[in-house]
Amino acid sequence: MSLKLASSKLAAVIIRVVNIPVYLDGNILDLGHTQLQVVDACSGLRYVLPLIALGILCAYFFQKNIWKRVVLVFLTLPIAVLMNGVRVSLTAILSQWISPKAAEGFFHGFSGWLVFLLSFSLLMVFSYILKLLPPKEVKKRQNVSNLYSNSVKTHYKRQERSNIIPFTITVGLLVVILVASLSTSTMPKIKLANGMAAFPLEFKGWKGTPGSIDPKILKKSGAEEAFQATYINDKNEIVSIYIGYRGTPFMEGEEFFHSPTVCLPSSGWKVLKQEKHTIPDASPHYKEFVVRKMLVEKMGQRQLVYFWFQTKSKIAH
Repeated sequence: MSLKLASSKLAAVIIRVVNIPVYLDGNILDLGHTQLQVVDACSGLRYVLPLIALGILCAYFFQKNIWKRVVLVFLTLPIAVLMNGVRVSLTAILSQWISPKAAEGFFHGFSGWLVFLLSFSLLMVFSYILKLLPPKEVKKRQNVSNLYSNSVKTHYKRQERSNIIPFTITVGLLVVILVASLSTSTMPKIKLANGMAAFPLEFKGWKGTPGSIDPKILKKSGAEEAFQATYINDKNEIVSIYIGYRGTPFMEGEEFFHSPTVCLPSSGWKVLKQEKHTIPDASPHYKEFVVRKMLVEKMGQRQLVYFWFQTKSKIAH
C-alpha cells in the first residue's frame, strides 16, 4: 500500500507541475473529467517482484562487492515507484490533453510493459555506475608482476567476454517474465444458472431493496455479474451487501478482483481495525468459514465491513 501511495503522490506532483488541477484521494487521482486509480494489477507496481528478481541476478553476475550488490537490489523499489509515478502522470496528462481513452485499451497495457523495460534499463545504468565506484576490480591488475602480465590480460579479456553469458541469461529471463504476464486463460466461463438476480430479497425477517451498479464499476471490479442490495429488519438495523461473481478461472487482460483492503483505503477510507472473524455454522461445505473484519472511517462516518472470496472449496480474504 505504501508503494502505491508513493506513486500516487509522485504522479500528483508531476501533474500539478504542468498546470493540470488534480485532487488526490488515497490512491485515486481525480482530474474532474476522469479518475485514475493506482492499484497493483493495473499499474507498473505489479512488476516489483520480477524487477527485484532481476535486480538480484544483476547484482550477483555484475557486482563483486557485497555492499554494491545490496545497494543494487534495494534500488529496485525506488526505481519501480519512480517509473510508475511517471507512467500514471503521463497517462493523466494524455487523458487531459488528448482523450480519456488514453487511460484505457492499448496504451494502458503497453505503458505497463514500457515501465518494466525502462525500469530494467535504469537498473542496468545504476549497475554500471556502481562498477565505477571504488573498490574497482581494475586495481587488481596493477599488483600483478610483469612476468605474468600477458597471461593476466588474457584472463581479463576472457572474463569480459564471459560477461555476455550472464547478460544473455538476464535478458532471456526478462523476456520469459514478459511473456508469462500475458493471459493464459483457456478454460471456458462457468455461468450461474439463474444469474445473480435470483438472490433472495427476503429471508428471516430481513427485507432487501436492490440497488443499481454502474457498468463501468462492474467492469473495473473484475466481476462478470454482481448483486447489490440494502436490507433492513424490524429493529431498523441496516445491512448493505455486495456480491460479485466471476466464472473465468484465470485473470484476462486488465480484469481483476479488487479487495476491500485496497479499494477502501484507495477511496480515502482509513482502516481503524482489521482482524479475522469466524462465522460458526455458516456452511456445511467448509470446515471453517473465516472472513476478514474491518472497521473503517472517512469524514466522521464509520463502516463495519465483512468480506471474503469464495470458491467451490476454499474461503480466502
